[in-house]
Amino acid sequence: MKKVSKSGTQTIASPVSKECSLLFEFWVVQQATYPLIESAIMHSGLSSPDELGLYVLIDEYGSLTPGDIARSSGMRPNTVSVALNRIDRRGHLVRTPNPHDRRSVFIELSDDGRLALYTAAASVRRLEDRIGALVDMGTSRDHLLEFQDAVRTLSNLPVRTHP
Repeated sequence: MKKVSKSGTQTIASPVSKECSLLFEFWVVQQATYPLIESAIMHSGLSSPDELGLYVLIDEYGSLTPGDIARSSGMRPNTVSVALNRIDRRGHLVRTPNPHDRRSVFIELSDDGRLALYTAAASVRRLEDRIGALVDMGTSRDHLLEFQDAVRTLSNLPVRTHP
């Protein structure tokens, strides 16, 4: 399909936008969502949507190793390590030696970390309510969870159990 640009030259429409449209739309949503989440959590002590995800993951599993976090989240081990050190400096983690591997520790949220998470979660819930006023969140969530399971399967990540 030929298009005519403002300068009058003809261009051929890229088939790429059609071939990767769903993944591109997820990228677009992620770009728009990050600032909304950052704004929602700014008074909680958490600094980014990625950190929020780590706090939720740690809270969800209770006690896990940095390696478990990397395998469960799909994050690179070095990225997990840097993020955990930043969270630990806030006093939001409890590190317990791993009796099965002296090189590893178990990670849990401290009471202050849990309080920061709950503060952030309440703000994120209000943001979700605002989004829910614009779209059927139940149906959207079901489709998103199906998509997440498929992507995690292709990425060789464990499929999450959904509440």
